[in-house]
Amino acid sequence: MVENEGLERVVRIEKKFDALSVSVGERFNNVDERFDEVRDHFVEQREYIEFAYDRLDRRISEGLARLEQRMSEGFAASDHRFSTIDQRMTDGFAASDQRMSAFDQRMDEFNQRMDGFGQRLDKFEERMEGFDQRMDKFDQRMDTLDQRMADGFATADQRISELKQEVTEGLSRVERKLDQFIESQSPSKVTTRRVRPSKRRR
Repeated sequence: MVENEGLERVVRIEKKFDALSVSVGERFNNVDERFDEVRDHFVEQREYIEFAYDRLDRRISEGLARLEQRMSEGFAASDHRFSTIDQRMTDGFAASDQRMSAFDQRMDEFNQRMDGFGQRLDKFEERMEGFDQRMDKFDQRMDTLDQRMADGFATADQRISELKQEVTEGLSRVERKLDQFIESQSPSKVTTRRVRPSKRRR
């Protein structure tokens, strides 16, 4: 009995191991299939990525080539423009230098003329100072002459007044003497009217 039960247990255990081995095998098979699927998926993704990368690389290469061509053309055009601008600036600066040289020469001539004009002005100022000195002397002489004339006219007025006084007194004396003479010659001294002295205008 005991041996039969042990054998049954062993059989059951073996069956369980067999079932477990089958299950494990199926699971490993499923895992292998999934790994295969994942591997195929990675292969497909890698092929797609390589295709996309090649296409992108080709486009980038073409774009870089076109960009390089355009940049070369642009740089060539820019170099030509810069060369033209440089030439124009060189010509412009040369013309400006010539104009500035001519202007400097004219300014030098103008400065020389101004120096000559300044010298003439200095001489004119010296002459004006001499003229002012002469005018001062002339004014002094005129003042002296005015003073002398004023003094002379005052003296002349005084002298004329004195002469008028003397003439008036002389005429008065003459009239008195005439009156006395007439009275002495008149037959009737009573009826004779004495002549008044005339008032003469001074």
